[in-house]
Amino acid sequence: MYRVAEDSISFLPRIPAQPIGYSEAEVILQYLQGIEVDAEWRGGLRNVTYRYGGELRDASDAWNLGSVDPTSGTATMLEITRVLGQMYKNGFRPRRSLMFCSWGAEEYGLIGSVEYVEVPSAYDPDGQTIYDKWMKADRNPVTNEPKTMGQFWGILALLLSETPILQFNVTRYTTALMEAMNNLQPKDPRVLDPLRNAINDYSKAAQHFVTRSKSMDSENPYEIRIYNDQVLQLERAFLNPLGQGRDYTDFKHIIYAPAKGNQYAATGFPAVSDAIASGDSTEINNQVAIAAYFVRGALSILKEVHHFFSNY
Repeated sequence: MYRVAEDSISFLPRIPAQPIGYSEAEVILQYLQGIEVDAEWRGGLRNVTYRYGGELRDASDAWNLGSVDPTSGTATMLEITRVLGQMYKNGFRPRRSLMFCSWGAEEYGLIGSVEYVEVPSAYDPDGQTIYDKWMKADRNPVTNEPKTMGQFWGILALLLSETPILQFNVTRYTTALMEAMNNLQPKDPRVLDPLRNAINDYSKAAQHFVTRSKSMDSENPYEIRIYNDQVLQLERAFLNPLGQGRDYTDFKHIIYAPAKGNQYAATGFPAVSDAIASGDSTEINNQVAIAAYFVRGALSILKEVHHFFSNY
């Protein structure tokens, strides 16, 4: 299996173990299950039966060599590819290309997927799960069955591939932008005004885009192509070729990328978040301006084509 050289990754943790006290270790060891360890592995804690721990389940990724995360998801995806592969043999051809990708090394820094998108022309739009909303609406255990999920994702993939008009609600990005901005906590909230104004303008442009799309001639391939191209380019408008700063260029998305202070998960506007953490007012204003610039670039994508050329 190909692995990225460890010395080429700058954001891996450098502390391999976390020391803990006697009392904490005793509690943890008392809760461990599984087979008892050999005599030479046993320590000196009293009232503790040393065990290897529970069986390896669905949570091993970059924590150690090899991966079983997620076996259920991988099995489901493979079944979908088998079904669609059989359809292909029978003459089916999707309107749009379908790509099935499985990446390793999610911990830390999403190394697998990051390396993938760094390959020229290797790209694929991101998706998101509806599991939480689904479970909140109907806690039917059938949602956990691989067969059901395979059928659901297979049909969804076909719909996204075959529907002439891309089903993407651009107004939902307004909520994502506002939530990301509200997570920022500068000492002076007014420094975020340029970004806030840009998001408000994006909200208006997105709503106008949705309203305009409702009157689109669905039989006119030219109008459909313009609409789909605008939706496709919208996500790319949030990519900064320079990354998050001079010494942090791997992650390009100005919203969904991990900050230096938290490389485990994205918090929203990472460059702005890092600038706020530094306390450098000049850097804060600079990063806010950059974020606002890209948000305004995104809203320009949504303008009517003839208006776009007449206004610029």
